Amino acid sequence: MIELLGNPWFAATFLVFAAAVLVFIARRNRTREEAAKGPSRSSQRARTEPAARSAAFAAVPAPESRSPGASLDAASLPPGFRDLTWGSAPVDGMQLVAENGDHRFLSRPTDSLRIGRAVLTSITYVYERGRLQATVIELPASGFELLQRQLREDWGAPRTLKPDQKYAWADMRAGDEATQAILEKPPASRTAKLVVSAKAVSTARTRDAGAADAGA
Repeated sequence: MIELLGNPWFAATFLVFAAAVLVFIARRNRTREEAAKGPSRSSQRARTEPAARSAAFAAVPAPESRSPGASLDAASLPPGFRDLTWGSAPVDGMQLVAENGDHRFLSRPTDSLRIGRAVLTSITYVYERGRLQATVIELPASGFELLQRQLREDWGAPRTLKPDQKYAWADMRAGDEATQAILEKPPASRTAKLVVSAKAVSTARTRDAGAADAGA
């Protein structure tokens, strides 16, 4: 158990799993409510249609320019997701998806549901005590390879946690702006998931968990 708690990827995945359960329950209930309203086809098309070339980078977490074969040792990921930085407060227009204690899960109806050529299902922002700590992006499993190739272009080669199922990127930097990301497609699942999170949050949780375990 101590070894697992000392692994920052395990800590991040544990946090996201708990968030994903809450988001799923809330979204399922919301979908049932919205089904009767019949959202307009034009609004759905506006969110998923291909972005204009001049706005291509608005649909992707803005990374530094990188070569697809760049070394992980030089990885430098964006300090947040799109226009939102880690530790920032919610912005106008966000809607509550779910909440649990100090955690609130928000969405933005105006978000473009595309990253490169990959079409997304949803984007959920995870706030703890009013500060952004992670973004959970869901997409159909069929878009997993498209998104992986896009992220390879933007962030370089990932660390392979499970071939064809789970990949990870992490800043070599430290501090509040450092980022880590996990792209996963569970076996037999129809949904893939990209989690982009603040590396400092995972490090702090791992440290606190280790201290609690040592004092037990």
